[in-house]
Amino acid sequence: MSAAQLSVSPEIFDRLPGLQIVVAFAAGIDNRRPRPSVDQQWEAAWTAAGGLAESLPNPQSHPHVKAWGERLKAAGVSRKEFPPSVEAVLRRAMKRGPRFAINPLVDFYNAVALQHTVPAGAFDVGALHEDVVLRTTVPGDTFRALDASEPVAVPAGEIAYAAGSTVLTRQLMWRQSQAGLVAPATTSVLFMSELLPEHPAELPDQVAEGFYEGFRRHFGAEPLLGRVSASQPAFPFA
Repeated sequence: MSAAQLSVSPEIFDRLPGLQIVVAFAAGIDNRRPRPSVDQQWEAAWTAAGGLAESLPNPQSHPHVKAWGERLKAAGVSRKEFPPSVEAVLRRAMKRGPRFAINPLVDFYNAVALQHTVPAGAFDVGALHEDVVLRTTVPGDTFRALDASEPVAVPAGEIAYAAGSTVLTRQLMWRQSQAGLVAPATTSVLFMSELLPEHPAELPDQVAEGFYEGFRRHFGAEPLLGRVSASQPAFPFA
């Protein structure tokens, strides 16, 4: 059985008040063949983000990134040890080296992340056997890093996406597991972008539109869109 729902536990909204997650689910994706339109979007986003080096001293000074750094610090997450994903991608782009490429779906969400300077990620929900929950980690949770041969125990109290006792991302958006990783064989995918009240009011709509139009343009897919918040903490997608 594949994952069928994304939900957020109440304690997460206590630690990150006002958190909103823009989500998009699409199935029947062919992620194996090249997608020139994704390459074009990714290249344009990478180049534009690189240009921010002329006006910003560092990626963490961008208002969107700064808001996440401050919120994670207030939630007990070390910004130095666990920088948010958007900061890491923006830092690479601002160095103005050649862009990296993973596969069409990953390159697509990274393009959206840089275009709007927001966190963006995804899970291969067809490869997960339990629903996805954003929650606080507990004893017994494990995490297998991309470069690891075996899973390791995760300290209790971290903010994490998880499927059962398998942690999918540590410290919300810092590092991703091998479990649920979007790969060329992925056909069912869940995109997420975590946003805060400090971000511009129009940003959630812009990110949702970016997900929707990108799935239609690049993959010929009609995604299911949703928002997860304290007032609507679950998104059933299958």
